[in-house]
Amino acid sequence: MSLTVNCIPQTPQVATKSALPFGISVQPLRPSEPLPIADFGVGGIVRCSQCRAYINPFATFIDGGRRWRCPFCDNANDVPSFYYNSVDHMGVRMDLDQRPELVHCACEFVATADYIRRAPQPPVYTFVIDVSSVSINNGLALIAADVISKTLDHLLLVNEMTRIAFVTYDTAVHLYNFQTGSNQPTMMVLNQVNDLEIPHGYPFLALLKDVKTSVENFLAALPKMFANSKASQACLGSAAQAALHVQKSLGGKMIIISSLPPTVGRGICNPSFDNKLLGTPKETTVLTPSVDFYKSLGLDCSKYQVSVEYFLCSSGHHDAASLSIASTMTGGAVHHFPNWNLGRDAVSFGSQLQNLLTMPRGWESVMRARCSSGLEIQQFHGNLHSENDLIVFPVLDANKSVALRLKHTAAIDTARRGHFAYFQAGILYTSDTSERRIRVYTTCVPISDNLNNLYSACNPETMVHVMSKVAIQHALKTKLIDSREVLVNQLQTIIQNYKQSNPGVMSGDLSLPASLQSLPLYILALVKNIALRPTFNVQPDDRIAGMDYLRTASIEMASVFIYPRLYSLANMPDECGVPDSETGLVTLPPLENLTITRLQGGIFLMDDGVHLILWFSVQSDPSVLIELFGTPHLENVATTQITSWPYNPELDATCLYNRIASTITQITFGRLGFQKFVVCREGDVTHASIFLPALVEDRQLNMHSYFEFVQQLQRTSQS
Repeated sequence: MSLTVNCIPQTPQVATKSALPFGISVQPLRPSEPLPIADFGVGGIVRCSQCRAYINPFATFIDGGRRWRCPFCDNANDVPSFYYNSVDHMGVRMDLDQRPELVHCACEFVATADYIRRAPQPPVYTFVIDVSSVSINNGLALIAADVISKTLDHLLLVNEMTRIAFVTYDTAVHLYNFQTGSNQPTMMVLNQVNDLEIPHGYPFLALLKDVKTSVENFLAALPKMFANSKASQACLGSAAQAALHVQKSLGGKMIIISSLPPTVGRGICNPSFDNKLLGTPKETTVLTPSVDFYKSLGLDCSKYQVSVEYFLCSSGHHDAASLSIASTMTGGAVHHFPNWNLGRDAVSFGSQLQNLLTMPRGWESVMRARCSSGLEIQQFHGNLHSENDLIVFPVLDANKSVALRLKHTAAIDTARRGHFAYFQAGILYTSDTSERRIRVYTTCVPISDNLNNLYSACNPETMVHVMSKVAIQHALKTKLIDSREVLVNQLQTIIQNYKQSNPGVMSGDLSLPASLQSLPLYILALVKNIALRPTFNVQPDDRIAGMDYLRTASIEMASVFIYPRLYSLANMPDECGVPDSETGLVTLPPLENLTITRLQGGIFLMDDGVHLILWFSVQSDPSVLIELFGTPHLENVATTQITSWPYNPELDATCLYNRIASTITQITFGRLGFQKFVVCREGDVTHASIFLPALVEDRQLNMHSYFEFVQQLQRTSQS
């Protein structure tokens, strides 16, 4: 849990005058060292009787330990008899070493019976696979079946009670009944895709451990089953409805793997769009749903604790704007593979699907956040569904994050409550091992009425993380240009108000405190990001995928996606790219500014969180190319077929090839998402479509360079 500003204004007036965005970023199931576990037993979890905050390290014990004061609402609560322990003369309990919830700001509580409405859910996966002739011929069905088959052992290792189901579709929907002792499932074909009638009493959702052999045989045979299919259309919407019917008794993850947009059955989307709208104020019309079907699907899925995940792998328009509503409302995501090519995309697709299936997650999850009196949570942003102050995630993946915007309701009474503001997020979820847990994060920050204290306490990465999520929501409700203008105007107001509170700063100078110096660069990069930038050549599906990434990404991954990291590899210092003999850690090469002036003859690695692009200048040293590829001419290398850069133990660790491999390993270490590896040479398609637009410090698309942007901010601050 991270705040945009590690200091809270005492009054609403000071908050308004600062112009700073006050909010919280939460990655509820962020991977970490195992959190301490608090088990309250049959006595029940200790919470404030007034505001319902969980007991935490900032609670104070009074009356000899018989009562505890809540830091959020100042209520004095009776300490339950089972929880009582004596305190010292400072009011500190004598059993702190046995009470992790009173010591650690991040802690897991074992959920008691009060928090369990039904038996904890086992992991449930329903795979909805496109088997149209297009999907069979382009290899998508084949690679999907292969990856799923290879992850079955892992799913059972995590939880032997895992359930699994399969739905395939072309112009009809096919359901599969897996039975214990049978080597193959029986298939049921539903041809009336506009009015599905799914018979009851068939165990389409099977216990994986009982039917694993049958599932493996089915997946091995799947591409051949539909090899002669002539169906060139797909009823994706009807198939999703059937999948919901199959799994709604338990909930779980619905994974839709699609080569074609829905063109028959329920939820038919627009197969095309007007290219003339791109880059105009009316572009938002192609970024919003063309049908209401998937919003209704999302609401139904949320009701039954089902999360929708898409893998969209088409050669044309998929109408991700319509489809993605279902994943947005259920805590899912969109994995987009434009212009699908099996040879180029198989590794990336397989790794992303495998990563999704093996990632830690919480099932049937809900989250509630609270803050000190005088403050309130104003809005939630991310892929979620909210019910009043409750955030609902049918399935919560470990890499997902949400943003919360804060608002003052009144001046904070520091005389009564002290000079700190408190924040807490509690996430109730079922673990992969079917244990009901409550993960609780609690933090506090100082309160001040001094503007300079606020400005010096800013977290620019968290700030732009929250601002990006707000900007995307605003863009889809209004226009892209409006969202960009709001971001720039807010930055200008922050700079103006900072200067007003610091008369010593020259009027034409852009001097900012150290904590805010990177914010102008981040804002410029954000308005040039694929999610928001004005352009005529960003396809709607690509933009929707970029928006979806920003809505779900963690602070670290969002900051890299907004302002990519560029590493110079040709002349790395000797210590870079070589694993340390003791720690194994790799010193990364120096970072370069995102401008074309730094690319004069060399090799660079760009990390944008989604791609890892190994870029070669046309003036690259021929001897280096010979060392890496065996040829001095990069045009002789099939760069599109290079989908990874693995470490080669047969080569010396200090050779350039392995130093690049070690650098890539260090960059991606600990990241949950898989990044697509691309080799790019100056002037090719990837160079123009991905690499050049990421050079955000240059002038492009009629948008300012960073130098020009700073000049504009300086002029504005004088007015």
